[in-house]
Amino acid sequence: MSAKGDPLVPPSQGEKHRPFPLKALIALIAVSALLVAGALRIPSHQRKFTSIFQLGYLVGPATESLLHHQGLLVCTERMGTPGNPICFKAARMPMASTVLAAGVRLFGDRPAIIEPAKAFLSMVPLWIAMGLVLGAVRRHGGPVGIAAFVLILPLLIVNYLIVITGMEIEEGYLFGLIPLALALLSCIPDPGPGWLIAAAATLDLVYIAKSSMLLVVFALLIACLLRLPKLRHRAAICLLVGLAPLSWGVHQYRASGRFSLGTSVDGMNLHVGNNDQFQNRYPISNAYLDTTDASLNEGHYFTDEWSFNDYHMAAGRHFALSHPSYTLRSIEKKMFVMLVSTNGYTVTPMSRAAALVATMGLVLFRLLLWSSLVLAFVAIASKRRPGRFFGFTYLAFVAAYCAPYIVGFGFTRHAIVLAYPSAIFCALSLRPSASGDPEPQRL
Repeated sequence: MSAKGDPLVPPSQGEKHRPFPLKALIALIAVSALLVAGALRIPSHQRKFTSIFQLGYLVGPATESLLHHQGLLVCTERMGTPGNPICFKAARMPMASTVLAAGVRLFGDRPAIIEPAKAFLSMVPLWIAMGLVLGAVRRHGGPVGIAAFVLILPLLIVNYLIVITGMEIEEGYLFGLIPLALALLSCIPDPGPGWLIAAAATLDLVYIAKSSMLLVVFALLIACLLRLPKLRHRAAICLLVGLAPLSWGVHQYRASGRFSLGTSVDGMNLHVGNNDQFQNRYPISNAYLDTTDASLNEGHYFTDEWSFNDYHMAAGRHFALSHPSYTLRSIEKKMFVMLVSTNGYTVTPMSRAAALVATMGLVLFRLLLWSSLVLAFVAIASKRRPGRFFGFTYLAFVAAYCAPYIVGFGFTRHAIVLAYPSAIFCALSLRPSASGDPEPQRL
């Protein structure tokens, strides 16, 4: 009987001869690079920009401020009433503006060059995650070819490619980091100091890319603690992961006068998703929903960004709690967009063929997402302790990721980030044996 089939021989000994699937990884990188290069040719709203500083969501002006050594300062009337400009110093997380500012320093203010440079840079963590998953499947004797096919599926989704190539949206910097964090958790059998540093750095980057990912970081940090057998390693990763939110809070305090782990537009995001007109406006494209912000500010004067944030936070919370039935119906709509809908809610003019391709991509995304959720429940129901651990971890991640959007509001571009984590879980489910899988420890 072969070592693989011999129950007396540990799979880790019988599978040592299996080489890393380098050819499969190279093929995945090549195909994904070609797909992203093709996506960069898709007509988008970014084509009208002649300057990085024109990018929306305050990212362009924040980038310009960074280059002028003024931090993330953005003074605008758009978030307040006309004639009442508010100067934001803590409205955006720093990753997007920092990356774009570096691009301007290297290439000048040339969006046509910075856009592909940013896209391929942000693919690097995704490529590392691909390698980790393929290595884990090969190590357990699984079908590497099928796993590689599953891993390329998200990159066939047009909406996902648009997120990858987006310069001003935070998801354009986040999409590869979350898969890397999940791959580190699920594909490394014996975590050591190097794993600890890599996992902590990845979670820190997830947080500084988007503040609403704080809950995701917390959920994955708990999983990391369960993976580490030594108390000093658990303390170390808590310290390293905690540095990012602590540093951001200190920066907030020094720049804007308030220590906060979020941003000064969090209140606005809550209020936009919890008001008496929300169900008449949602679901809708982000371009149209953003135009409704001014109506929530009419008749109010804001002395600074935190008075603006506090007003909207209180108004959104009060409405949600005082209208429970309305809030529940709104939550149902938000969950539909995050977990079910195959409508991209785009305002970009498309031909019938392009619209069909986009819809088919979203159908593929939903098939991946729901397949991964079913497989996670199957893993939890099984008696395989490592499989149950990763199943619980994955479901906790999905819940943590969706929660801020269900409390506030979510668009298709928010949901689409779940495409690659879904593919990772589906690919790892191809492993025929749980032997050698990451084992959780007792806290």
